[in-house]
Amino acid sequence: MAIITFKEIIDLLIMTFGLGFIFSNLFSKLRQRTQGYDPLSFYRDKRFLHDILFAAAIVAPGVILHEFGHKFVAMLFGHSAVFHASIPGLLIGVTLRLIGFPFIIFAPGYVSISGTMVGWQSSLIAFAGPAVNLAFWLVFRFLYKREQNDNKRLIFHVISSINLFLFIFNMLPFPPFDGFKVFSGLFSLF
Repeated sequence: MAIITFKEIIDLLIMTFGLGFIFSNLFSKLRQRTQGYDPLSFYRDKRFLHDILFAAAIVAPGVILHEFGHKFVAMLFGHSAVFHASIPGLLIGVTLRLIGFPFIIFAPGYVSISGTMVGWQSSLIAFAGPAVNLAFWLVFRFLYKREQNDNKRLIFHVISSINLFLFIFNMLPFPPFDGFKVFSGLFSLF
């Protein structure tokens, strides 16, 4: 079995671009509105693609490596695991961004795992994704505290904050979150 397939690479590119678009407005400079405000001016601006790529570089690694944490741990247990971009999830994120919703929650991707798992395997596979986000948070929090350059500090702060949010959010002990799978697998041991 291949570690990563061509279809998974295409799905990664789709998800990365989608994440970049969804979060591009968070990283662009505030734009002043004029009386003749054109709602499409942002999309005609030359910086639009730059904003998408920058946002993707900030947000996508935590999301991609989260999903790959699930994938690779499942593969270590001998299961077939395939990454998928969630087109409905990305469309929800794009829609919430376009209507200017203040809080965007969506699932941009997932890993489908086939095979029978015992409880502790399910817990480890489920925890692998949030564990990646926890590690990212620790590393970028450390870099943030040691960095002297204000621009780099801001980037490190944003990356650490995003990954802390992803860790906490994914560890909620309710279905369908990873936290529910972690705790369910652990409770099955008793």
